[in-house]
Amino acid sequence: MTPLPVDSSKWAAQTGVPAPPPLHLQHRRDSLRATPEQTRLLGWSFLLCISPAALGLAHLVVAYASRDWMSEGPLLAPFGLVIFCIGFLLCGLHGDLARPRWFACLAAALCAATIAAALAYATAGISALSSAAAGPPMRAQVARVERSGGRTLGSSATTFLLRDGSLAQARGYAPGYGRRRCFSVRRVSGRHGFSWLRIEAASPLPKAGGLAWSVSRETCFSGAELSTMVG
Repeated sequence: MTPLPVDSSKWAAQTGVPAPPPLHLQHRRDSLRATPEQTRLLGWSFLLCISPAALGLAHLVVAYASRDWMSEGPLLAPFGLVIFCIGFLLCGLHGDLARPRWFACLAAALCAATIAAALAYATAGISALSSAAAGPPMRAQVARVERSGGRTLGSSATTFLLRDGSLAQARGYAPGYGRRRCFSVRRVSGRHGFSWLRIEAASPLPKAGGLAWSVSRETCFSGAELSTMVG
């Protein structure tokens, strides 16, 4: 009996040709693949996350536009934090949202609003600085000094107690031996809620190797010259 011919080439996959994955894995791979709308949403969400940096830049422009120390101004931190949280949330959910095109439009609108708010803040601050008026000189002592962050990227703010009993803050100012000295300051008031603190003079620093005694409040708020107030 003659044996029947058998073609064994169809029993195994061809060499060098990968076998297709199972059907359930193909569906999972297709579901993980981002659509153009989802990719667009991810891009706008990332831009929305970094857009609060424009608010920080606007604050620096206003703060460094004057030689005086910035005291008050519209708060930008809460608005920037909300914008960052919305952008971070959209970045994490960009693949699960039912209408990514709508959310991409929302992220783009919020990003544009943040940039517009930064430009408006800088414009209002420069305008307020150009028409700001300085008040009369007043004696002041340091009430507290607040520091945050490290030495390189940290920030500081000094709160002064004025002779009339009110408080005034100088953001970014941290004087040496601040609590032991007496200062002569002026309030510089501008429009749109902006104000600055001008530090005109201060009592002398202690001599090298000498003890730094505190200038009393009675002495500071008296009519004595600052140059004579040595602790």
